[in-house]
Amino acid sequence: MNTNQPGQFQSTSPRKNVISLVFLTLLNDRLARSFVIPILPYIVARYNVSGFTIGLLISSYTITSILAGPISGHLSDRIGRRPVLVSSLGLGAIGMTTFGLASNVTTLFCGRLIDGTGGGGAATAAAVIADVTPPKDQTKAFGLIALASAFSIIIGPGLGGVLAGVSPQLPILFASVLLIGNFGLALLFFKETHPHFNSQGLTKKSLDIKGFVQSFIAGFKPLSKRKIGFNSLSYCLLNLGCFGGLSIGSLYLARVLKFDAHMTGLAFTLAGVMTVSQQIFLIPRLTQRLSTLQILMLGNLLGVIGAALMIVPTNSQHFITTTLGLSLFSMSLGLAAPSIRAIFNTDIDPSSSGNSMGIVGSLQNIGSAIGPPLLGYLFDAVNPETAFTCVFTVIIICMGCTGYTMRLKTVELY
Repeated sequence: MNTNQPGQFQSTSPRKNVISLVFLTLLNDRLARSFVIPILPYIVARYNVSGFTIGLLISSYTITSILAGPISGHLSDRIGRRPVLVSSLGLGAIGMTTFGLASNVTTLFCGRLIDGTGGGGAATAAAVIADVTPPKDQTKAFGLIALASAFSIIIGPGLGGVLAGVSPQLPILFASVLLIGNFGLALLFFKETHPHFNSQGLTKKSLDIKGFVQSFIAGFKPLSKRKIGFNSLSYCLLNLGCFGGLSIGSLYLARVLKFDAHMTGLAFTLAGVMTVSQQIFLIPRLTQRLSTLQILMLGNLLGVIGAALMIVPTNSQHFITTTLGLSLFSMSLGLAAPSIRAIFNTDIDPSSSGNSMGIVGSLQNIGSAIGPPLLGYLFDAVNPETAFTCVFTVIIICMGCTGYTMRLKTVELY
């Protein structure tokens, strides 16, 4: 069981300062990346690439993040949160700058892959939240990660659409400036929060390769527990469906509904408004009335409804229906992400929370890596309705996995 005791957590004021800094760091990070997906079809229009290639460009970030998440999480347990978080943000800035200055598709891919190696910063930020937050408040606290993403969707796509009207590269270069600033922010102000390290300089743990590999593999051991295993599968598939749906949503708005970058940005902005409203007003109430598994199931349900809306053939007059479908995808992920982090963090040693959050990040990234190219291929090879039917089917499977764990007795879950 989680051995955190109340005395291990920081007092309310320092804890709020830490969480505020983490939230600001996540907000800047997510804001920078929120420019990419909505306007990517317009950025690569001059290269005349397929929907499958656009999907690969989107998922290339998550391909390197699949390994970066658990490795960064593990390293943050061994050497502390601060050096890992600062390094991740630095890599992100380098990758985004490379992407923004690219003059061909190969360099675009290189920039995305480098950027993805910095994706472990989210896992480390989640570990920081776990370090300073009592277990009973963690579902709500982890919701800040989704809240940062949602706020970025409100600001980023609309602003990106405006900047893209001047130059397709301008939003990405602006994102680079944000990430460079984020690196400086963490470098100057972030303090170590790992319970084994402090300002007095406790000795960091050994980083021998054999021990690293053994500990890394052991980090996946919780997946053998039925509750965690089935809900991990559910979360991975939900990201495949909902993140993939959001990714080809921009393609759908650009190529089927024939909207410009500004209108596509507006659709994602409205989705962000709904998700932020959910995180601020709904999740605090849900955590008081529903279990973590019930909240996860509710997230799955929103994703199914969103996919159903997108399956129905639309025309240029159905902007609202399409925006609502994309909003439900975003809201689904907003409910599922804090729930799965809380499920993972229930029965682990607090000193290993970085590794645990890294595994969660990998589950998210695996689904996010598969979804965009798969759905982009179906979008091109068959039709958009088939792509969203695939999303619908995948999320139905998610509901089955979560429903299975809800039916098990508590003693059977592990």
